[in-house]
Amino acid sequence: MATWASSLLAIRPAASQAIVDATTATLPAESVRRVILLVCNELLNMEAKTTLWNAPIPKPFTISLSTLYDRLLDGKLPPSPTKVLSPGLESQASSQTLTWTQNTQTLSSMPNRTTSLTPEDRPLQDFEDVYYALLAKLQDLHEMLSVRVANGFTLPATPIFPSGPTVVETCAQLQYFWHVLNDPCLAKALDEAVRRARVDSLHEEIVQKLMREQITEGDAGQLIEDLYTSLNAAKEGEERMPGLAWVGGWAPSMITAWLEEKYRSLLRREKEAWEWEQREKRRELRQQRKKERMVKEAENREREREQAWRERYGDPTPEWEAALMKKAFVREADSVQEIGRTLRRSAGGKGSCDESE
Repeated sequence: MATWASSLLAIRPAASQAIVDATTATLPAESVRRVILLVCNELLNMEAKTTLWNAPIPKPFTISLSTLYDRLLDGKLPPSPTKVLSPGLESQASSQTLTWTQNTQTLSSMPNRTTSLTPEDRPLQDFEDVYYALLAKLQDLHEMLSVRVANGFTLPATPIFPSGPTVVETCAQLQYFWHVLNDPCLAKALDEAVRRARVDSLHEEIVQKLMREQITEGDAGQLIEDLYTSLNAAKEGEERMPGLAWVGGWAPSMITAWLEEKYRSLLRREKEAWEWEQREKRRELRQQRKKERMVKEAENREREREQAWRERYGDPTPEWEAALMKKAFVREADSVQEIGRTLRRSAGGKGSCDESE
């Protein structure tokens, strides 16, 4: 197969802990953010425009590059940086030391946690999962195009959308993105940011446990000392705080499955909160419509009574008009009271409403 159709891993190995540790330079955080946002935009636009394959339809509360990118734009925060790796995938990341992340509560994984910061200003660790999703998407797209050409489904010179780049040009662009994202300087900056975020999160948890008197001051001090020792541990045998998960060598489906496990509880709670909000909106709409219907029915009944009275007695005298208005006022007051009683009864029984509505 031609060089352009070779595996991305064959063109450039994925970044690893050993490669990153041997690198002394790091990219500035703003450069890393700019690169990740740019590559996200390019890949999502490519999928939205392509006519060679059916682009996947984004589904809410389902892990994908589109979902993670939208969460970044919407200011939604990721799960706690201390969330553990999926047990079934720990063997795939043997370089990860999980001691620090085991049995820690994900204090920051509750739904509706947002930030007002723009993506360009958000801390670098918030880009961790988007980075993983980008690596998976690059491999997935490159492999798909290579297979289509190898099996004769597509010619190398075929544009992926009208007036767009050809398959060969697209593969070259994907290779370039892969090269940039696996640059040791970029990976090192992201790795250090993620490691620091884990330390900060665990530090906060230790302080909270101390405030709740779940641990003593001596224990808290020792834990914090060990925590910051693990941040920069370099000697062999020292326990080091894990940073990035080196998933570049995994299959795209494996990366997606790992991210789904990481976000499972967070997305479930967000979905439940969204569904509850939708039910409340529907309930309020039903009550509003019911109130409007009852008011309209009361007005219709009043008009019918007035019309019947006029047909029987003719136009009323001023005295009769005053008496009629008084009776109408009393009836209207009674109608309003009845509506209020009905709504209170409905509100009192809303807990038993059908959840499937």
